[in-house]
Amino acid sequence: MTCYCHREECVCDWVFVVYTIMCKKCGDLYVGKTSQRLGTRLSQHYRSLRNDDNSSAISAHARECHNLQEGYSLYAVSGAPVGNQSILSMAEGIAMNKYNPQINRKFERHAQLEGHAADGIDAFFRGRRCPRCGGYHGPLF
Repeated sequence: MTCYCHREECVCDWVFVVYTIMCKKCGDLYVGKTSQRLGTRLSQHYRSLRNDDNSSAISAHARECHNLQEGYSLYAVSGAPVGNQSILSMAEGIAMNKYNPQINRKFERHAQLEGHAADGIDAFFRGRRCPRCGGYHGPLF
């Protein structure tokens, strides 16, 4: 398998992780999540770049801003307990809120933080109740 992180501690085998991809040309960010191996997901992103896939936000950014020149850096941001998609989605929403990614499409960004669940995300990770409804929005870990 290809290693994309080129660090002492390889994160390519991590699963249930939130990651950012930064464009080296302009510094714009993409935030994503995966329940599969991070290296597998990154291979899919690079394949979309090579194939100029219109459905990929990263490929669209490269085409529109940089004439398909590659140059991206990977950062693993956070993780979730293996098997817990709801916590993974919330972690992605927190990362999107924190980093305000420019490469993600708008509908991707807003879908993560819709409704009153957005008010409770921070409280959820601190083990507190949602200030709006008084409940938890998923299992605590």
